[in-house]
Amino acid sequence: MDKRGLENYVLGIIVAIMCIAILLTTVPPLLASFFGKTNSQNAERTLESFKVYLNESDTATEPVKFVALVPKNWFLTSFFEGNGPDDCLGKNCVCICSTQDCKKDKACANIEKKVLQNGIQASIKIPADIFIISGENYDISAFSSTESWKPSSNTEIDNWFGSHHYPALYGLGQCIIDNSERTGVPIEIILAVAIHESDGGTSIRARKSCITDPSKPSNNLFGVTDVAGPGPAGVCWTAGAGTEECLTESEREEAGTTETCDFPCGDKACYLVRRGFKAYYTQCQSVEDFTNIISNSYKTAMQYKDNLRLMANAIGPTYSTDSTWGDQVATIAESIKSSMGAA
Repeated sequence: MDKRGLENYVLGIIVAIMCIAILLTTVPPLLASFFGKTNSQNAERTLESFKVYLNESDTATEPVKFVALVPKNWFLTSFFEGNGPDDCLGKNCVCICSTQDCKKDKACANIEKKVLQNGIQASIKIPADIFIISGENYDISAFSSTESWKPSSNTEIDNWFGSHHYPALYGLGQCIIDNSERTGVPIEIILAVAIHESDGGTSIRARKSCITDPSKPSNNLFGVTDVAGPGPAGVCWTAGAGTEECLTESEREEAGTTETCDFPCGDKACYLVRRGFKAYYTQCQSVEDFTNIISNSYKTAMQYKDNLRLMANAIGPTYSTDSTWGDQVATIAESIKSSMGAA
């Protein structure tokens, strides 16, 4: 290579190095600016959609589900009572922010009512499934969709019964797996209701024999009454069970009661109605009946089967007269999920 050719070669290398240096100093800020702008735009779009769902919840009779997908790893945060960014001061406000404290990139909107999560300021990391209930405030819950427990075998469930002090339910593992797969009712819900309603298979109704008629079986693990008809083995009457009800004469005859009570009933009369509970030849029949009831009669609850607390609270108002039933069952179900595999 002659001298002139060498000079051109060296010059070319220098020019190339300078171009690379320029790219290294200018492209990253441009890319950051571009993607930052995209995240900000996504935050604004997600916030606008969230407001639409808030408004929808005002007239809804069930929780409204909103799926927040972008910007990933940003936070949906609510503010009220004078806290929050400058554009939220003195107002009820919701922001989608790049940081949890909302001190950096954000999109904010004023909301007529407070947005609360478990009664306090909301802070939800995106992506998330957000469920909205409108009342005096907007009460929201956030969940990551998770699959129900999928035990590798019936032994895994039976070992869980043994290690968590529910020996009366030992041996039901395969029955629970089969009926969960058949109906779609999560295993955690089946176990939680059985534990709650039958004290883990030890209650009077769950005993293998009916306490008021030892010649008849009981095996009722889920507290299912005979309102919709008897069980496969008929009806087991639990001693002392009864409710005061206001009945017409025809209703009294249909209920088969003559026991009066003192509750004021206007044009009707107060009678003590003793309800029976379905009786089953086996505990597995009780599991089968319960999962049929939930999958066929609780369609709304089945929509939330990937969120145990929402599902339990959707079952509760119809299944039990105890207003705390849903939360109690949900707590048991969540405990089961967190401890699965620890047997």
